[in-house]
Parts: sequence; C-alpha cells; structure tokens
Amino acid sequence: MKLLVIGGTGFIGRHLSEAAVRRRHSVTVFSRGQTRRPPARAGVAYVRGDRETDLDVMTGDEWDAVIDVYGHLPQVVSPNATALASCARRYVFISTTAVYAAAETPPSEDSPLRSISDEAAADFTRDDDITGEAYGPLKVRCEAAVEEAFPGRALVVRPGLINGPYDSSQRLPYWLARLSLGGEMLAPGDPERRIQSLDVRDLARWLVDLVECDATGTYNAAEPEPPTFASLLARCAETMGVTPKLTWVSDEFLDNRGFVTDGSLPSLWFRTDDPDWQAVDVTRAAEAGLHCRPFAETVEATLAWIRRDEPHTQTLSGERERELLAAWHAGSPPAR
Repeated sequence: MKLLVIGGTGFIGRHLSEAAVRRRHSVTVFSRGQTRRPPARAGVAYVRGDRETDLDVMTGDEWDAVIDVYGHLPQVVSPNATALASCARRYVFISTTAVYAAAETPPSEDSPLRSISDEAAADFTRDDDITGEAYGPLKVRCEAAVEEAFPGRALVVRPGLINGPYDSSQRLPYWLARLSLGGEMLAPGDPERRIQSLDVRDLARWLVDLVECDATGTYNAAEPEPPTFASLLARCAETMGVTPKLTWVSDEFLDNRGFVTDGSLPSLWFRTDDPDWQAVDVTRAAEAGLHCRPFAETVEATLAWIRRDEPHTQTLSGERERELLAAWHAGSPPAR
C-alpha cells in the first residue's frame, strides 16, 4: 500500500512509519520539518511542507490511506480532508479519549462527546495556543470534518495516554528520569486515580493492521485495566530496581501554587474528575486485535531511549520540587 502520514517525524508518526515499512508498505511522511527526522529508512520518503499552505504537495499522488497523527484544529483538518478525498481511499485520524464528556462509567465509542461553540473554537488559530479545556472539543470537530469528507471511508482512533521511546511530552520520561535521581520525590495528587495508557509501538502495529483490512469507524485505544498512579510509579521503580521515597501532595496544595500559569506543572498531575483523563471502554479495540504489552517493556524501552539520547526533562524542576516539599512538610498554607 501507499501511505501518506501527516506529521510523521515525531512520536506516533515515527513508530507508525517504521511499523508500516516492516510490512513492506510505501510510506511518505509529510511534515514541517521542525522535529528531528528519524534515520533514513528504505520505504520512507520525507516531504517537507505546511499542511495549511501546501495542499498541492499532499494531493499530488494517489494514496491507499492517509494517516493524520497531528491534527488539532478543525479549520486545518477540514480542508486537508476535503482536498484528499479525491486521491485517497481512506483517512485515518488519530484523536483522543479527551473527546468524551465526563461520565460515571467508562465511555464507549458511542458515548456523549464534549462540545465547543463556534465563537470559542474560532479563537484557536495555532496548535500552541490550544488550552487543555479546548483540546478535546476541538478534536471532536476535527473528527466530524474527516467523517464529512470521507463518509464511510474514515477511521478514527481515540488513544489514551501514549507511552514509549521518543515521547516528547515528557510524561513517563519525567518520572523515569526522576526515579533515577533518587531521594525524596513529590508525587502529585490522588495516588488512587487511574491512568489508562498504551505503548506507542502497540498502537502503531495495530493501526497498520486496521489500515490493511480497510477498517472504518471509531475505536478507543488503551490498556483494558488501567492502574492507579501509585501502582504505575511502583511498576516503574520495580522495573528500574530502585526504591523511591514518595511524598504524596494534595491537589489543593498544588492547585494554589500557580502551576497552570507558570508552566511547571508536575507530570501526570490531574484531578480525578478531569474528563481528559477518564478511563474508557476498549472492548471494541480488543475485538479488533489491539494487544498491549507488559508495562515493564515500555519502561525498559523508554529508559533506554532516555539514557541514549538524554532528552530534556521538562515540568517540575529539582529546585521547585525541594521548595514544595519543604512547604508541605512545614504545613504551610497554600499560597495563591
């Protein structure tokens, strides 16, 4: 098959392209070139361009499937999908479980979705400006744009938290790097909240499976039994052979310390009632062949990447962590 991957040099796209060429498919990666390109590989062609202005580059060939791994704004995704409808058989859109409205039970693919007004959606014109509150609703609009342009020919996949090598979000990498340092660690929020994830390599392999069988429709994608945050960190520590000293700090304390505004948000800190992170029903994906490897394998591969490439670990700095722990132990009131 001939596949066009939009935004394929970073995290998901990188693994997806590698999985596809291992199956002897021809892959063209279309991206702005702002992420470090993976090593050259037979079967992968890299084309530089902007999806907003270079539609002619994407539509200059015939494709068995287009796989959009980096679509966030409906006003961008819609013209892309419309232009590609005449030269591609399938459009695969990578969405998110953050599309679902808050629910008492894990949402299925048919559960109610979040919404955003036309006026509010129009306020977001760049990916970097998208807020956490708007991220899911904007993805809902992107899904609708794809399905309108490719009626009966669209595949929408809604992953949970994606982990693995080359994860630039620094979610799991932050904790692995922090565990390696030892000492007392600040653990944010409720230790019993659930974190539903999957390995990027499992997602990539399964996406190629779906494309090969011309699958359409919508699928949630994540492990079926999400662990608590406490058990996730325990699994990391066990795999790494370390014994961490965790100090759990409450949501209220952190909420009043300015994390949202100053950008030093502790990795994987979110409230249990945040719909962006609620667990979802993955029965449909399991029936379609999604298998999730043991979490220890994800930890080992991610840790090997960290040690090899030494990526910058963002979020909470060591100095800020020590200040917070001191304030927490001193019983100081939350500071606005």
